[in-house]
Amino acid sequence: GGPLMHVIAAKAVAFGEALQPSFRIYQQQVLENASAMADRL
Repeated sequence: GGPLMHVIAAKAVAFGEALQPSFRIYQQQVLENASAMADRL
């Protein structure tokens, strides 16, 4: 296959979300949660 428009659109949305400040906060929380879980395993 060629370029699939729904895949291109999905990537554009994902990259747009990744540029938002709220995404950085979300990722920081994911790291903190993963660390907390690892400490308890």
